[in-house]
Amino acid sequence: MTSINVGGLTFYNDGTADANGVVRTFTDTKGWFDGAPTKTAGVDRPWGSHGAFAIRAYRGARLITITTSTHAPTRRLASDEQRALAGLLAEGSFDDFTVSDADQGVLMSSVRLEGTPLIDWHHAQDIDCLLTFLAPDPLRYAAPVTQTTGFPVQSGGLEYDLYTDGSGTDTGFLEYGIAGATGRILLTNTGNSAAWPAYAIAGPVSAEGFEILAVGSGATIRFQGAIPAGSTLLLDSAQGAETALMDGVSDRSGQVTRMDPMSVPANGSLELAFVNLGTITAAQMTVTIRPGSW
Repeated sequence: MTSINVGGLTFYNDGTADANGVVRTFTDTKGWFDGAPTKTAGVDRPWGSHGAFAIRAYRGARLITITTSTHAPTRRLASDEQRALAGLLAEGSFDDFTVSDADQGVLMSSVRLEGTPLIDWHHAQDIDCLLTFLAPDPLRYAAPVTQTTGFPVQSGGLEYDLYTDGSGTDTGFLEYGIAGATGRILLTNTGNSAAWPAYAIAGPVSAEGFEILAVGSGATIRFQGAIPAGSTLLLDSAQGAETALMDGVSDRSGQVTRMDPMSVPANGSLELAFVNLGTITAAQMTVTIRPGSW
């Protein structure tokens, strides 16, 4: 079973009815399961040469079209449906276009209405409709993936094995001290496009600041400054959108002395280390990615 939700209306492909007995069915979908369009600005080679210059292509906005059929138990309910379809995203606002599929899971894009909703209200209780939406960002996003860690701490955590079950599994042991913390997290991207992390560092952090390191590559984000207890520094490392805001309002980009590009590769993972430059504190780093698929 597959469902589409947009603007407060949900359409199914299996005849599911809502609480009022209204059955909204989508019969055709274009632009969602298709790949996003390609945009290029080709430049021909000058006269006397064959072909054109090799220029990288990028993806354009995604245009999504769905054909729907609605059956209502009464003409009054059908009238309500006609008005709901005609007023869908009528103010030009954006909304989540969410597709839940048994095989692909739940994916969404931010869309606005494009063109005119073509509505055919006939046979009193039946409505056919053609709806077109524009997604400026062509990626289809899964639910956010979030990982949290503190600074690395060496605090013992030794374990002395006493008994096993005969196959190597410990069934009895003594522990000495609280286990240490590595200060590392592993982000896994299930999408087929690179995902760019967003970081939230909750204080306190000492005046020397901290670093975020990509384990194995040397890529680094360095912030030199204090974060008071109760405050949170928000870092967004996406290309073209590098920001550093304290509590979401105060610009701290001048204290970011290094910000190397770091992304989680398509269908891959990225290990990050949260490292203090001064005193070890109870600071916490929460990292979020949105896996995206073409």
